Parts: sequence; structure tokens; C-alpha cells
Amino acid sequence: MLEPHRYRVQSHLNTSRNVGTIWRINQALAKDARTAGHRIEITAVEDRIRLLGTVPSPKIRQAAVEIVRGLSGISAVIDDILVGHEQHT
Repeated sequence: MLEPHRYRVQSHLNTSRNVGTIWRINQALAKDARTAGHRIEITAVEDRIRLLGTVPSPKIRQAAVEIVRGLSGISAVIDDILVGHEQHT
């Protein structure tokens, strides 16, 4: 089930590489029991990834970052995931 994860590619960055990278990350997060079901937004610019959202614990945040860093072809992960009920503005 891939629906819990949101993903976005800005229109000027909408390359097949970026879309493919986001799809791979989305699948990896959805398949891992630690991150499945949590809404994590993924933005990709080539091999640089930004994760954004709110999760209920630091362990889930750490797991998401580790999963993405463990994928081949990823050079950088920007961790903008918040813990708890915090909201991005």
C-alpha cells in the first residue's frame, strides 16, 4: 500500500529520473514496517532527497532517513521530518 506517502516533483524538475527516484523511495518507505502508514513527503532533485512531514517518534524519523540513505544512487538526504504534533509552516 503506497498511499500513505506523499510525493512531489516540482514541474520544472519533473524528469523521469526524479519521478523514478521518488517512486523507489516511496516503495521502500511503504514496505518497511517502521515507516509504513506514516505520511512522509518526498521531494527529489536528481540524487538529492528532501523528506518532510510529521511522525509520532524519533525512531520512525530515524528509520525513514536510514531507509532513504541506504538506497543506491542517493547522494544527500535533507531531513525535515518533525516529531510529534508539530506542523511545517
